[in-house]
Amino acid sequence: MHRCYNTNNKHYADYGGRGITVDTRWHNIIQFYNDMGDKPTPYHTIERINNDGSYNPKNCKWGTRKEQANNRRKPKNRRFLTYNNTTHDIAEWAVLCNISIKTLQKRIRVGWSAQRALTIPVKH
Repeated sequence: MHRCYNTNNKHYADYGGRGITVDTRWHNIIQFYNDMGDKPTPYHTIERINNDGSYNPKNCKWGTRKEQANNRRKPKNRRFLTYNNTTHDIAEWAVLCNISIKTLQKRIRVGWSAQRALTIPVKH
């Protein structure tokens, strides 16, 4: 709601400033819950299927962080890695290699090669 209607919100330009709105029925939490139901897991958040569309029952679903990362409006925000002639974004590699996205991002940020970042086991 804040991103869509509060002009002081730092993300307003990407939401309300682009004309993204929230279905007026969803201004009532009970109506939102009636449409969306419970989160499948604590890790799910509301996601718009069409990023240029508004928040409404036909355009929203519960999505995981990975699904949302792959549904971003600005592809330039996605970081891609190539290893063994295969390219995926960090969220996809994290799932494939069973490494958390945060761990993989940190490894890349501190200068690890794609091979090292994707193949070194995580110390617990």
